Amino acid sequence: LCWSRLSDTMTGLPLRLAWSRLQSVKVERAMLQEDARFWPALGAGVGASVATVLHLKRRKQDRLADVVGVLAAASTVGMLIWRSRSAHLVRAKQRLSDADMKKYGLTHRGFLPDVCCERLPPSHEAWEELSAQLPALNRSGKFRAALEAMPMLSVEGLTEEQMRRAYIILTQFSTSYLNAGSAAWGAVEGDETFVPTVVPRELPDALAVPLHAVALELGLPPVVTTTLDLWNFKFVKRNNGGPFGPRDIACISTSSGNAAESGLHTVLTAMQSVVGPIVPELVEVHKAMAVQDNDEVERVLNNLLKVLTRYVDMMKDVWNLVDPSGFYDVYRPFLNGYYDESESGVEFKGVDPKGTLAPTCRVVPREGKDVVVSLAKGNSAGQSTQFVIFDSILGVRHLPDRPMKPFQIEMLDYMPRQHRLLAQDVLSNYSPENGGSIAHYIEAGKGTKVVKDLHKRCLQKLAAVRQSHFRVATTYLKAAAKGTGSSPFRDLLQDAVDATKAMVTGQLA
Repeated sequence: LCWSRLSDTMTGLPLRLAWSRLQSVKVERAMLQEDARFWPALGAGVGASVATVLHLKRRKQDRLADVVGVLAAASTVGMLIWRSRSAHLVRAKQRLSDADMKKYGLTHRGFLPDVCCERLPPSHEAWEELSAQLPALNRSGKFRAALEAMPMLSVEGLTEEQMRRAYIILTQFSTSYLNAGSAAWGAVEGDETFVPTVVPRELPDALAVPLHAVALELGLPPVVTTTLDLWNFKFVKRNNGGPFGPRDIACISTSSGNAAESGLHTVLTAMQSVVGPIVPELVEVHKAMAVQDNDEVERVLNNLLKVLTRYVDMMKDVWNLVDPSGFYDVYRPFLNGYYDESESGVEFKGVDPKGTLAPTCRVVPREGKDVVVSLAKGNSAGQSTQFVIFDSILGVRHLPDRPMKPFQIEMLDYMPRQHRLLAQDVLSNYSPENGGSIAHYIEAGKGTKVVKDLHKRCLQKLAAVRQSHFRVATTYLKAAAKGTGSSPFRDLLQDAVDATKAMVTGQLA
């Protein structure tokens, strides 16, 4: 209204057209979505404002000129601040409802909680005290004895947030009980005399019973998973609720106390914080495709492109924060699961074989009685829900006769129940039977040239992320035949890279 009245004092100047163009939806989207077009658009707006001020000055309307100058300056500063704070966020029209956010266990940080529970109530202080001593007890070889002396505690009455904390602690206890003797603690200091101890094949009931109970409650296997990247961080620097970097957080608890452990998980948690705000729109873009709303598809793809571009940069933090020897020789064993070639698994003593079992658990006869065992695999990047979403909406085609496809389906069981539900719904919503991915959308001739270009660029960045992951894995896992998830990781990761690159080269012009 103010600008309309001011412009009425002008005599046919083209400035009104310039200002109107600056405020149009097209230019607004250019400013927010395309870095290459933001600065020219901003410059046009500033230029129009300067020309207006000079025009008013010539007409000796100094007071109005001052008002326009102040408003233009404030608007420019505001636009720059807005852009700096939301470089990868342009709010989409299609987003999950509050009910669906709750259904899928999402927050404004995506798969991360707003804050993690850092300590269990006094009733479970025994677990917290043992957790605080865990790295020292593991290094000294005294943890097994300490655990066997631990009292039996129930997880009944804990809140969901406390359940997550209990799950982190108890899975760290389980991997420590089994694998601490496999860590070459002196290797980082050059000690080559390490001899690993025999790995037990059972967990004592004081650990097995509550671990199984909390895993069952959360819909997870009773083993270390990528929830270490979701539910085990605390802020060491002030955060305004937005994305953060690996140096802004720390792990609440660790198994080894090694810097490689903290470095790895803070990088992966920080990456989750970057994608988190756009998860609610990524999973809903199929609704925009259904009505051929290409503006919306462009907006979502552009946000995803910025996330993936940031991921490529953040993968470099692994090299700076994770020492290869510290990871391979000391921390790597703590990421192992229970799976072995004999498929005997790990027995969970005290767990009722007649009750409901957590994922990966089953009943087997042993020494004349039925017992509960788990063959769960260990921590793996394939357990991260976000990559199922990326592949589904972009249309990356993992063939069923290649290793990645069955592995990705298997890893659904290693996601928290609500996140697994989301992944399954996304797989369904973007299947060819239900409309397909953005790749199908483009192949059907519905996507604009901008949609095609953004889709191709997203695939290129996703391939770059996977290529970086491959380089990190082959460096940090050295000569290991299998990764921490008991998988032939070289074949898996190369297959993922190849499938993503194949989508790029097969992209329709």
